[in-house]
Amino acid sequence: MKFSYLIKSRFSYLSFFLIFSSLLTPLSIISFLEKPVIAREDSLNFISRGEGVFTLEGRQQTKISSVSFNTTNNQNGQVSIILNNNQTINFDGRVSRQNANQLRIQVTNSGMATASGVLLLEHNDDDIILLEGKGYLDSQGFSVIFRNRNASLPPVTNYSPLNLIQRGQGLLNIQGRQNQQLNFVSVQVNSQGKADISLGLQNGDRISFGGQESHRDSTNIKIRLTNSSSASADGFMNIRYGANNSIINLVGDGEIDGQPFLVNFSQ
Repeated sequence: MKFSYLIKSRFSYLSFFLIFSSLLTPLSIISFLEKPVIAREDSLNFISRGEGVFTLEGRQQTKISSVSFNTTNNQNGQVSIILNNNQTINFDGRVSRQNANQLRIQVTNSGMATASGVLLLEHNDDDIILLEGKGYLDSQGFSVIFRNRNASLPPVTNYSPLNLIQRGQGLLNIQGRQNQQLNFVSVQVNSQGKADISLGLQNGDRISFGGQESHRDSTNIKIRLTNSSSASADGFMNIRYGANNSIINLVGDGEIDGQPFLVNFSQ
């Protein structure tokens, strides 16, 4: 009697297992074990006219007329720099997003030429607002800075005071003058978004700029320039900042009393 009951019980369990197993088709098992798929960002395609400078070691600086960017797949992209002489320089690289408005391109090559370096691209909708970076092209050092004067950043509605200060190294280039070495930068922004920027020169002098904050996020602040001490000024300063009120990098492009200038500083 017990033996008969044991057989029936085992048969019942076996029947239940077979029925349950038949429900778990290979597809359902795969779906159950499969990891969630991370949504991929839509392909990006930007192009903007503007002003900038491309510098290659051993050659004269060349002005930039426009810049374009497109993703070739989810991880890779291409930056095309169109010079005033109609020459185009392409950089390919791995793309990562720094924040909602900034991309980082780790340069891997330039067409058939070897290339390395980092490019930072700031955008708003389909406009390229800023492209800046440096690296090596066929073992020659290069740098690029480009800005779109007409592109608009998302407006800042709430200002909060900011006080940044940093020792480091950099260069200030004013057209028609010798390059000047920088060793110190400070940036102050008040509760109305008014900004004061001081560039400390290696000879002990300082050059000051005034402006208005136009964009800020957790790592970047953009200043539209309005004056330089008693002189007129136009352009921008883009500051990447970090912990303890530090300045990681500052780049600027504009004019002082009608003279074009470029500035690049890092800690």
